[in-house]
Amino acid sequence: MRDQVFPIFIGVWIMLSIVGFLLFYVSKNAAFKQRYFPWFAGFTGLLFIGIVTATAVPLAVLAISPLACSSGTASLDEAKVTRALTRQTRHAYPGTTVGQARCPKRITLPVTCTVELDGASLRVRVSKVHQNGKLKFQALMAVVTGPALQYFLQAHLSLPATIDCGPSPVQIVEPGGELGCDVSFADGSKQSLRLRVMDVAGTISIEPTS
Repeated sequence: MRDQVFPIFIGVWIMLSIVGFLLFYVSKNAAFKQRYFPWFAGFTGLLFIGIVTATAVPLAVLAISPLACSSGTASLDEAKVTRALTRQTRHAYPGTTVGQARCPKRITLPVTCTVELDGASLRVRVSKVHQNGKLKFQALMAVVTGPALQYFLQAHLSLPATIDCGPSPVQIVEPGGELGCDVSFADGSKQSLRLRVMDVAGTISIEPTS
């Protein structure tokens, strides 16, 4: 009986190895992998137990299994996510210097990563949005550039002025946070302004001064 059952199990095992390799290693569909890999792993695990029980085959014979081909690909690769985050940040904030991106070693979506933008740390939420596994990157902090501040304040001041909001070309602020700017008007008067960042889009309001 064992001699008859063993070739059948081996044939099924080889087929599962090929299927697992194609679905969970060759395929780039991260959504499919995350959804179906646990079921695949459970099934192959039960089959493995069945083979050992029915044939008493030493475990070493079955060491090369479908799980060995695919287990590492069910989760997202940290290096790939950080590279994609770096590319997306460069695209979203042209003219800025994008530094190192960091994500947790084990990535389970959604996840919060960080990326350096002109020396400051920007937190970004990484999530999956499509069946094809494409990732969505959403900044959790407002990125306010120097030119944007200059434009905003010049549009709201009654007189031409020189505006100083600090040396950094980019300021990264939590929603609800504040910025400070010093304004020197053409008539020689000066004023310090408090600006509140309302949301991650960088909407700004001028706070009343005491």
